Amino acid sequence: MEKIGQKYRSGSWIVRSGKIGEFIKAWQTSVEWLVEKHPDGWNGEAFLLQDTENPHKFISFAWSTMPEKTEELLAGTEFQALMAAMQELCEEIQPHRTQIVSYLTSQ
Repeated sequence: MEKIGQKYRSGSWIVRSGKIGEFIKAWQTSVEWLVEKHPDGWNGEAFLLQDTENPHKFISFAWSTMPEKTEELLAGTEFQALMAAMQELCEEIQPHRTQIVSYLTSQ
């Protein structure tokens, strides 16, 4: 698979005090929903990273082999309700649409 140009959805999250566990569960639920609802199965990866120096900061990123269908699902009302639940747990959210412009692998 050619990586240059591969599309990713990513986000920066600052989670409210006392809500970290709930946020992690809500994020996992949203990804599980996406996998379940994706026609023909979701083929991709999703990651949630926590800052080791500030545990309230998270970065998420995900890619799919069917980005157009994924975007349709993310725009729907059902996913937007899941997103609203995550927003309530956060002080700040910054979503991003990105693509790979360079990479290095040792394989």
